[in-house]
Amino acid sequence: MVGFVSGAWSPVFEIGKFVAFLSVCSQLAQIFTMPVSAKLCVSHGWPSAFYFHGIVSLIISIIFLSFFTNSPTKHPLIGEKELSLIMSEEKRKRTGKIPYSEILRSYPVWAIWAAFLGNAFGFQLIVQFMPTFLNKVLNVPIERTGFSAMVPPLAQIAIKTVAGVASDRITCFSEVNKLRLFNTLGMVGCGLCLVPLGYSPSDTSKATTFAIFFFTASISFLGLITCGSMKSATLVARQYAPFVMSVVQLVACIGMLIIPLLVAVLAPNNVLEEWRFDFIQFYLLIAISSYVFKIVILIIQCIIFTIYSQK
Repeated sequence: MVGFVSGAWSPVFEIGKFVAFLSVCSQLAQIFTMPVSAKLCVSHGWPSAFYFHGIVSLIISIIFLSFFTNSPTKHPLIGEKELSLIMSEEKRKRTGKIPYSEILRSYPVWAIWAAFLGNAFGFQLIVQFMPTFLNKVLNVPIERTGFSAMVPPLAQIAIKTVAGVASDRITCFSEVNKLRLFNTLGMVGCGLCLVPLGYSPSDTSKATTFAIFFFTASISFLGLITCGSMKSATLVARQYAPFVMSVVQLVACIGMLIIPLLVAVLAPNNVLEEWRFDFIQFYLLIAISSYVFKIVILIIQCIIFTIYSQK
């Protein structure tokens, strides 16, 4: 959805800011879900959390479908001035045929997918298992883990917002170098901040503060990939971004499914020594995926897909 909306609705010169603001939905969901789920689980049990969030999701979906259109040309609230700002000549010449073969043979696209695999592993590890780590390993009460889990997404929203604006306004670097810089800082920083968590203090009070700090730092760094691999997906694929981003979502879902299995195998007893090994392995995986993205984008300049668009 991010790829489709940003490709259809974002002016070329504001892609970084647009993608940053659009992707904040993940953090807003965490800020709402974590404390509410913790409260519901303690007071009414796990089923209440699922029922409540199902109803909320249905309401939000209805609101979204009531206002959204696939193209700004079809939206009743978009005026001519705003439409001319959004719609470039490239978008106006768009054809319905998607060059699947050319996209699948594109090295930059594969680099984007590799980067998102590392991103998915880092993001899902923090989102799914930060409360588990706090509760099972550091013995933090469940209700407190829910409210503690609000801190990282709040910090990530701030980082995404600043990075999105900065990415569009920085002119001393080429677009390719900006993509490499933001993606490398985001992914390597995320991985490095996970490693100290395996050496958390034994005192519960100190360990909680220590863990929240490094979880927050890790996911905050990850917010920079909005102006790295996520922005490059729209810049490289342009009108074909929906297909590229659909594979990105598939990769994210793979990460979502694999992470619990890896954690169950590598940390079956939820002890600090097992998690220490986990964090080191995830750092290596994230760093490798970042390296692949950096090298490929360095060798092959960021190109816009114009295949068939001029035919």
